[in-house]
Amino acid sequence: MKNILLLFLCLAVFVSAQAQNPTLTKEKVLSMSMEELSDLPLEDLMYAVELLEVKSIDELFAMIMNKNVSSASKKEEDSFKSPLSSSVLTKEEILTYGCTSIEEAMRLVPGVIVREKTNGEFDIHLRGLDNIPDNHMLLYTENVNSLIMINNRPVFSYCQGTTMWETLPVSIADVERIEVVRGPGSALYGSNAVTGVINIITEKPNSESKTVTGQLTSGNQSSYTGSVALRKQFNDKWAGSVSGNFQMRRRDTDQLYIIDNANVYDPNDSTIDFSNGRWVDIEDIESLKVNGSLGVNDLLEPETPASEMFPDPGLARKNIGVNASLSYTHSPDIYFDLTGGYQNSFANTTPVGNDYFSLNGRTSKTAYVDLTSSIKSFKLQLNYNDGPQNYAYGVPGFKIRNQQFNGNLEYDWQVMDNLSIRPGVNYQWNRVGDVDYNDYWYEDTQLSSYINGNAELTLLAFTLRGDYTAFDRLRFIAALRAEKLNIPDKWIPSWQLGATYSINDNNTLRLVYSRANRSAIITNTSSNFTWTRTNLGAPNYISFLGNEDADVMSSDNIEIGYRLRPAKSVLIDAEAFYSMSKDFGALMSDHSMVKATAEELTSTMNTALSIYQQTGNLQTALYQALGMTRSQAYIKYNTLPYEVKQMGVTLGVDWIISEKLIAKASLSLQQTKIDNYYKYSQTEAIASQITSVSQNFVTCLADLAQKYSQYGWSYIESAMTFAGVNAFLPTFNAMSAEEQAAYLADISDPESENFEPAMYYALLYDVRLDSETGEFSIGNSSYTAPATVNGHKHKHTPSYYGMVGLVYKPCDQLNLSGYGYFYGKQEMETMYGTCTIDPKFIMNLKVGYKPVDEFELFFTARNLFNDNKREFAYTDNIGGIYSLGVNFGF
Repeated sequence: MKNILLLFLCLAVFVSAQAQNPTLTKEKVLSMSMEELSDLPLEDLMYAVELLEVKSIDELFAMIMNKNVSSASKKEEDSFKSPLSSSVLTKEEILTYGCTSIEEAMRLVPGVIVREKTNGEFDIHLRGLDNIPDNHMLLYTENVNSLIMINNRPVFSYCQGTTMWETLPVSIADVERIEVVRGPGSALYGSNAVTGVINIITEKPNSESKTVTGQLTSGNQSSYTGSVALRKQFNDKWAGSVSGNFQMRRRDTDQLYIIDNANVYDPNDSTIDFSNGRWVDIEDIESLKVNGSLGVNDLLEPETPASEMFPDPGLARKNIGVNASLSYTHSPDIYFDLTGGYQNSFANTTPVGNDYFSLNGRTSKTAYVDLTSSIKSFKLQLNYNDGPQNYAYGVPGFKIRNQQFNGNLEYDWQVMDNLSIRPGVNYQWNRVGDVDYNDYWYEDTQLSSYINGNAELTLLAFTLRGDYTAFDRLRFIAALRAEKLNIPDKWIPSWQLGATYSINDNNTLRLVYSRANRSAIITNTSSNFTWTRTNLGAPNYISFLGNEDADVMSSDNIEIGYRLRPAKSVLIDAEAFYSMSKDFGALMSDHSMVKATAEELTSTMNTALSIYQQTGNLQTALYQALGMTRSQAYIKYNTLPYEVKQMGVTLGVDWIISEKLIAKASLSLQQTKIDNYYKYSQTEAIASQITSVSQNFVTCLADLAQKYSQYGWSYIESAMTFAGVNAFLPTFNAMSAEEQAAYLADISDPESENFEPAMYYALLYDVRLDSETGEFSIGNSSYTAPATVNGHKHKHTPSYYGMVGLVYKPCDQLNLSGYGYFYGKQEMETMYGTCTIDPKFIMNLKVGYKPVDEFELFFTARNLFNDNKREFAYTDNIGGIYSLGVNFGF
């Protein structure tokens, strides 16, 4: 009888809820936060239970806490049962914690390393594998291992191999949620998902959408951000949206940081950092260059005046973005969604070249169009992105036109109730080339890009994914991807094998093994640019060359995870992983040589002999005459023997303490070691090669002057033309050492009938003649790697990092929230030396007041305690940003 009365009571409450709250819909309930759900009266909670077809209020709370995630398995599912290490960050959570940008919000996600370079310009990595190879250009600190997407559309740059966050056209006003999958995901999403995937899902209009939403903020350091979105469902089939956003953020200084230049130190200057370098006013840089007081690094100085490279050195970042969408829904399984947008951005960030200062401007103007459709079981997505980008403002060679097309077709085949298979095909086309100034207006004029023409990367991939559930608790997933690249011309496989076991409704165990790979990058495969180093020391030219045969980086990963819900209001997610990665590469010194025409060599010899007659030292005379020739170094992309082993654990906790208090925290512990490691120095390699070939050149001329000067270079030039030296060189190199010595002795003996001084010097000193230019190249010194070591500890990735956050809502109108993001000590090894990043705890605070539901006035403090420490190598000291803002939606 008691159970029957309880049943009638629940029925009465349900009927009452229907009569009292007819506006409560399924979409509205799913969009609620746990805090909002807790505030509902009992009758509304019962109604929500019925709407979502769950069995109890406990299940309702569990569903809301575990927001659905689709990026982990390419189908929407409860994140508690997701087969991979994944997290979902909702728009409500981003706004609750006071984040003013997508990048800043990534600090709320477990397993994400976030460093700020300049005000609002961030470096973001999943799990690390950053700054490999080390001791190199700052270009190699960029994240090339994580795939960033917007609605499954890759925004990864196949030109430089990174994601430029300031170029994303979307902002917080566009976001519905951000899904983060940690660990290799190439089998599901393709190349470059090595350490994980960040998928930004934008909000689509529905019957519950607010027509206008947005945010405006203003803070110190001239920090202004704004975003607004208009969404409308016109009828049951058509819906559309328009959004716009902007950011304007300035640095806390107009000075530039000069890297590792001891010669410019002034002991009376209190602003100097004696460990790495110093801050310099922009107007002082040219005088430092002229005076030659920048030390060894002025050998790597760009040609362009600093005033042209930094027209506004105090600007950290500015960007605007606009987006529009139109969707048509014929039925639940037939829909079309068309999205397009444009962005214009600038950021002062770490340079891509060998600059002697820490920042370089980066500009971009791109537009995109994206079509997503579903027709029954077929899923189709086509998108195209195009526009000019400049990776190093004011530096010759870095302005390009970047075009990218992606097409993806998949088919969902439900073989049986517990088995689904998803085959698919993916095609990518990427083209990088010189900017057509007739088509694209730009602020400055420069030389052609470092591609020196156009270069293309294409990829055709076939994918297959299977999902099988046994006994309702054991789930197996398998994914295989085989992609055919045009560069390198080979098939590359990736895979993913996983299993989850639901011990019960509150405990899930998962195990995953996967292989992922990077794609080829156009900078690495197709660079073709010679930097003329006017009025600088040797080398006079540096040529950058791509390598189409280099292998792409790959990573094998195994991880185990455990999700636990000890109570309906607590969720704990723990994961441990181990990965082994290889085939890391970089633009490295390949070889060097000295070049000159026959006339220049003759003049050099005559000058040297004249000096010799005065000094009696032929070697000294020849070195003084060396300036009449030209030295050239060749930089080529090559892979390193490194085997990088990484292990780590991540723990995340979400806890709804009460209806007024919510907490979350995460902690990651990691260690990275490298086998077959050696410390490569490009500067030292070039200097060593130039010294070697210069000595070769001087020795060659000295020998010639003393023994065979009567023949002259004009004779040798004509003799070499017919001797076929260039063609014979491979045959000579194939001889044994004894055979080479005998052959050289024969052709260098004036009494021999085979006497041929041209051939002798060409082979002995690696002299070649370019028949097209008439130039001789003398000496060809290649780079020899030093001995390798195992177990080298890579200290760039912090050994620990994470966050702790708390939201307190004492009443409906007032919201107090704060979170602290922290990381341990890091040592960033670059070509300029070691830059130590000290541990930092970044406390962020938000106080929000909502006089009405449609409007919130808030104050935020980013880095509340103004811990003014640098977070990235040689970049700005990042202090506190204090802002006032409004969120609105109606």
